[in-house]
Amino acid sequence: MIRPHALLSMLLLISLTAAGAERYDKANWERLLLPVHPLRERAGAFGTSWATEFSAFNAGAQPVEIFQTRCQQDCSCAITTICIPEKAVAPGSFFQGFSGSEDVSSYPNPGAFLYVEKSRVDELALNLRLFDAGHPKVSFGTEIPVVREREIRMGNIVLVNVPVESGYRQQLRIYGVSSPSGGGDVRVRIYRQDEATPLADRFLQIAPSENRAKLPDETAFPRFPGYAEILSLAAILPALEPTRIRVEIEALTPGLQFWAFVSVTSNETQEVTLITPQ
Repeated sequence: MIRPHALLSMLLLISLTAAGAERYDKANWERLLLPVHPLRERAGAFGTSWATEFSAFNAGAQPVEIFQTRCQQDCSCAITTICIPEKAVAPGSFFQGFSGSEDVSSYPNPGAFLYVEKSRVDELALNLRLFDAGHPKVSFGTEIPVVREREIRMGNIVLVNVPVESGYRQQLRIYGVSSPSGGGDVRVRIYRQDEATPLADRFLQIAPSENRAKLPDETAFPRFPGYAEILSLAAILPALEPTRIRVEIEALTPGLQFWAFVSVTSNETQEVTLITPQ
């Protein structure tokens, strides 16, 4: 026999779960991709120490809800855990609630997701800054795009005007956002800027994060994207005189949503330039 207080608790849990499911319908939220995690400092080449600073300011007239993981907002996904929802960001205030949890299962996955009320997302002023914390007075750093859902691709991505010459290092980063099948296969072909014969042809599998076996579907609320990279584009190319190349990334998995960019870093000054889909 179910005791009255147990029955009441069960009914309350069902009610909260139903309300949470309706509120946390993915259609009500926009997923923002932060290509570099704001709270992870990484050692780099030539004595650099790369850090990232994230700012999200509510420039609107109403509070805005922002969270990194749904379980911080809705206890129905972890009913044995005491959940403390993130406070909504008040007008004229900055978001302070980013989690520093490491995604140890898919190191060196550098990215993260945030979720924002879709009706309020355009009221946020956003900035993601990458800088060399070991030499903070040399340069203020480089702005990293905060990628909106409308900027995520399902077709090809082509990155142009990438320099391949001594004095620079180039890294390709690819982020898997979602996939109907859970797969994340892409093909990367590299060409001289204005030629049609590839200099290199590689197949990459985007690795899921958070101990997932597959990439999540578009209705999920993962904390981190899937990830693949080519650490050095120059290393996979034949010896070239100073030149420019283009990088073409083709999704081989049907319905794969992804994004990518190339970072170009000066070996002399450590200045970083980003080449992004435009």
